Amino acid sequence: MSFLHLKAADLVLGYDLRLISNNIFQIPYKYHAFLTDAKKSDIELRFYFIDRETLSAAAAALPVLYSGKGFRKSYEFRKCRKGILYLLRKDGGELVFSALIWHSGKSIIVLHDYTKTHGTFAFEQLGRLLPFSLIRRQALVLHGVLMEYAGKGVILSAPSGTGKSTHAHLWRDHFRALIVNGDRSLCRKKAGVWMGYGMPWCGSSGEYINREVPIRAIVVLQQAEQNEVRRLPLLEGFQRMYGNIMFPLWDRAVINEALDLFDDMCAEIPVYLLKCRPETEAAELLKREIDQL
Repeated sequence: MSFLHLKAADLVLGYDLRLISNNIFQIPYKYHAFLTDAKKSDIELRFYFIDRETLSAAAAALPVLYSGKGFRKSYEFRKCRKGILYLLRKDGGELVFSALIWHSGKSIIVLHDYTKTHGTFAFEQLGRLLPFSLIRRQALVLHGVLMEYAGKGVILSAPSGTGKSTHAHLWRDHFRALIVNGDRSLCRKKAGVWMGYGMPWCGSSGEYINREVPIRAIVVLQQAEQNEVRRLPLLEGFQRMYGNIMFPLWDRAVINEALDLFDDMCAEIPVYLLKCRPETEAAELLKREIDQL
């Protein structure tokens, strides 16, 4: 089996090349910045083809571990012998996408994609499922902007709509910060130092570069009438960031692995709370703290 290799942190993702060459699936062009000449894969992103009826019938006999709803779609995770079966359906119940995540995290296999997007939708869904495999390799994905300022990695994290992108753009425009990823911060310890990495998935932000930077601060943003920043005690920092860790809600053991990793991060990297308005003064206030690190 031949693979196109992509880099995420210092891990290699093998993307099934057969499906690119025969034009059934295509890797979106903008992710080519993450191509690498590596020959071996740490995690394989593979594709099989199973018809919808066969897949639906097989899935119906499997126990549901977790389910939920998104925009006009519902999803569920079911337990099978080899791993976790992920199913995405339209509101009417029609199956549109499915994938199998191996228990080991070594492979994520698309079983079929009925979206007629030539693999673009499949690639984005792989980005959603990948954190499970990354945790198994001691890497975390946090929902938040990863930026680089003066050689320091800073993670800006907040619920959607709170203004983390606006704040990151203030840093970019006024302090020449680089936005490494506008939505997801990939973190992994390297030679004893927590590093932040660009990755070929960035949510809807469209902002990413293939770069690594030592993480020096994690910042939780909160909208407020007055600008104020304070360093959080370890427990409070952990609690405020808990909801921004991307982990598999269907697997308690892997959740615990993720929490252990993040506990280590919080013990080594300061977590700040920035209460702020969407203005330059708030960015300047935080900058004074970061400059002291």
